[in-house]
Amino acid sequence: MKKLTFLFSAFAALSMAGSASAQTVINITGATAFREAAHQAIIDSLANLTYGYAGTNVSNAATAIFKGTINGGADQVIVRTAWSGAVAGIRAIVNQANSVTYYATSPANILLLAAAPGKASYTGTTESTLLNSIAFSDCTQDNTPFDAVSLLGGPVGVIVFCPTVNSTTSLVEGDNITTLQMRRIMQAGSAPLQFITGKVADANTTVYWTGRADTSGTRAIYLSEMGVGASNPVNQWRIEPLNNTTGIAVTAIRLWPTGDTTNASTIWGPDTAGNGGYNSGGVLSYALRRTSASVDIKNAAGTVTASAKSIVLLTSISAQDANDIQTGGGKVLAYNNSFVNPLDAPTGFSTADKDKIIKGQYSLWSYEQLYYRDDIVDQPTLDFIALLETQVPNNIAGNGIPITNMRVSRSSDGGSLTPLPSLL
Repeated sequence: MKKLTFLFSAFAALSMAGSASAQTVINITGATAFREAAHQAIIDSLANLTYGYAGTNVSNAATAIFKGTINGGADQVIVRTAWSGAVAGIRAIVNQANSVTYYATSPANILLLAAAPGKASYTGTTESTLLNSIAFSDCTQDNTPFDAVSLLGGPVGVIVFCPTVNSTTSLVEGDNITTLQMRRIMQAGSAPLQFITGKVADANTTVYWTGRADTSGTRAIYLSEMGVGASNPVNQWRIEPLNNTTGIAVTAIRLWPTGDTTNASTIWGPDTAGNGGYNSGGVLSYALRRTSASVDIKNAAGTVTASAKSIVLLTSISAQDANDIQTGGGKVLAYNNSFVNPLDAPTGFSTADKDKIIKGQYSLWSYEQLYYRDDIVDQPTLDFIALLETQVPNNIAGNGIPITNMRVSRSSDGGSLTPLPSLL
């Protein structure tokens, strides 16, 4: 595996109206699957904190802005997050040519934070920038095509993923699915439910695969884990109507059409039918909180090929998002006869489930990487990175496992598990 360097870009101090001292602006993008731990680590790293975010829960917010101090109040910083997907995040900090949209650092925006500490449904204006400084990634840089800048560094945690189905009565929590079954379904796009359950009665119910666009590290991990390979196309289905509201029944699914601007998969090749996917784990989690008892099946062109079918929707998703799907009626499946319950994820997996991950019984996990450029010259930014590296491992209970707890390791995404010396 290629040696990784920490990748960072220096940001000039920004003088803000009404402030006597300079403020350093730090932009963070990357893996949506790790935003909960990242946001909490930022909160724990800053003193005199105010912050705002899009949505009702900072843990799952797609965009946020934090203002505070470090170094005993000597340095003021503004930290902005916009979660674009792990692969897109690596691209943004390597190339410095793909803009990411953050909350603007205008004086009016900062004044909006005055009523914090935490301001939900923050109404600040946004701006796009090419100066993306930090990226969290649940896949390694080696598992992307973006290697123009040599990266160093290492993981800051282990993130866990779960095979998950939508709100359906066709499967129950803990039903098993294997690596080979998932590979077959994601490559073909669908399979009879009998293929999973072995029950003749399930021959007429079909399971359809849905998932993320190739900007996503989650996708890189499930394709690597299943032996497909991150660079290879798959067949995924888009759920209709396009609505981020729990409780609305699925009326149709469509083989992912080409030309879906924000959801096309083009990083490894051209936009092809079926290969697109959701650009956010949060959006996908809403889609799987919905029932699918009477669904029209459409081809990529939008033509209905079957009507009023009872179907099952299947994906692999982070434990954090799987937890959200469970609370909305979906179910998590066992993977290769090992089940971990993300219902425990907000406060940490149960001791028994942690043991399965730590000792290698459950293998659907990856290392969460923290990348930044090696050309940083701004000391407050360096100091903030050091704080972040310390705080992230303390805040991953809802997503995964601290690396120091692991008794197995792997040298690549989806690679074989190797016992650590303490188990030999």
